[in-house]
Amino acid sequence: MKEYEKQNELKAQLWGWGLFGICDVLFTISDVRAHIFLTIAASVTFLLGCVAFIIPLMKAMRRVEKSGRIAGDVILFRENAA
Repeated sequence: MKEYEKQNELKAQLWGWGLFGICDVLFTISDVRAHIFLTIAASVTFLLGCVAFIIPLMKAMRRVEKSGRIAGDVILFRENAA
């Protein structure tokens, strides 16, 4: 997979998690207005989970932009000059 293809995939994943986060914020607002504690707690927990996925994804995108590789478990393929 080429570097730009992997970067596009990471952007799509970021959009997906961002949309999940926006949806969760709207659900949280609805829950707060309805005064339903259990769903407020569930919504906040889900939002924290979304953030937990978004942060490393954004770091990975920055690494791809700089070097074309991601440190850790995910490694992007670079075309060899040889």
